[in-house]
Amino acid sequence: MRSGLKAKKGASFIINTVLFQKYHVLSLLGSGGSSSVYLAEHLKLKHHRAIKCIPKTQARTASRYLEAGLLKNLRHPGIPVIYDIEEDESHVYIIEEYIQGESLSAYVQNHNNISQETIAAFGIQLCGIIEYLHNQKPYPILYLDLKPEHIILCGTQLKLIDFGISAAKDGEIHASNSWGTPGFAAPEQFTGCGLGTKTDVFGIGAVLYYMLTREILPPHSGIPGFFPKYCSHSFKKIITKAAAPRPEKRYDNVKQLQEALQKLSLSRTGTDPSAHLLEQITVVGSQAHIGTTHIAVSLTSWFNQRGMEACYGAKNRGTEFFSSLQSYQEGLNQEGGRISYGNFQAVLSPKDRTGTGKPHIFVQDFGNDTVSAAEEEQAGLTVLVIGSRPWEMEHGILAYKQLAGEENLVLICNYQNKKSAEKYAKILRKNVYCFPLDRDPFSVTKEKHRLFQKILREGRG
Repeated sequence: MRSGLKAKKGASFIINTVLFQKYHVLSLLGSGGSSSVYLAEHLKLKHHRAIKCIPKTQARTASRYLEAGLLKNLRHPGIPVIYDIEEDESHVYIIEEYIQGESLSAYVQNHNNISQETIAAFGIQLCGIIEYLHNQKPYPILYLDLKPEHIILCGTQLKLIDFGISAAKDGEIHASNSWGTPGFAAPEQFTGCGLGTKTDVFGIGAVLYYMLTREILPPHSGIPGFFPKYCSHSFKKIITKAAAPRPEKRYDNVKQLQEALQKLSLSRTGTDPSAHLLEQITVVGSQAHIGTTHIAVSLTSWFNQRGMEACYGAKNRGTEFFSSLQSYQEGLNQEGGRISYGNFQAVLSPKDRTGTGKPHIFVQDFGNDTVSAAEEEQAGLTVLVIGSRPWEMEHGILAYKQLAGEENLVLICNYQNKKSAEKYAKILRKNVYCFPLDRDPFSVTKEKHRLFQKILREGRG
């Protein structure tokens, strides 16, 4: 058993050894000028971890301490979790979540002519991660090194890695914090003066430009060179404003940039959020414990991930649903009557909807109260979740009869059971969708995306 690295040993020396009596080091994931990253297994939990090993002789070791300090209390699906910090006489070790996926750099190289809609969707998600950092208290956290290599695509979720030069904006950011990557770093990062949240706005604009053109911005000037013919004038204006060399010419914050991308995305899909989106969606189950809340949370997260502002609420259940949501996911943030986690937003009671402005869509979870759901007058769409097991079908048919008078009624059969869905469809003479097998209601998978698109089209008639 090894407690750490001995001085003057090579980068691969700890492979197949145990660090701190907890972590079995399996392989070297990568190394750079200031650190090496290893894949390890936690001996008791049997979970993979990434271990970042930084020699204390490196000039940037202090910034790696800062990286760990900034990340240790953050909980966001787009930010790796810091589990532990260790050190010995020669090295510092940051033990963090092992991220599996493809870098945005590799994604761009492996895909020709990425659609404007895809780039905008990635941009919206990236803005959400950076906005979370900027909203930290008592000081905003500035990332300062946005580039494709630091963005990992895990399914449909972007993950931001390597916070090595991040800093808390407390008025004490010095030139030593201000390096960045030429072609992605804002001009002010090369002077160390005037760093702020707009510096990360520039970084997002530079990443969007790279995804669109496969080129980096001219170093130190930041003025975009060319745009492909398929790029719309509106998208060109968004990127040009985000990556403006002078901070005062950029968006005031990442939220404004995110909203611009959302409007672009909605206009490209022909969707006017003020005119065509269903203002309230009722989700109800034919009986308890068949996934009603899971589907309602998934639907809310999907709307927000697509840039269509949505909020979840639980009908007539007060605050009890918050504890049930916590069973789905640790790290839910509650502030007053509002709850958030990644793309998910919720309210404890309808009156809290006005806390940050009325959302375009309100997804209301009725549990298995089909009577109240049938009486709901404000629903633009009603989603009925029905059980797929043979002994649950009687409840499903009864619930459908209670709600059959609803103008826009969509049926979803749980557990991806196509046979049960076909049987329901034959009995009820109505299309029945299948909800895919799914563990995480907060994630937006391709299967759920396709399903919700179909449901929304049916709901709009």
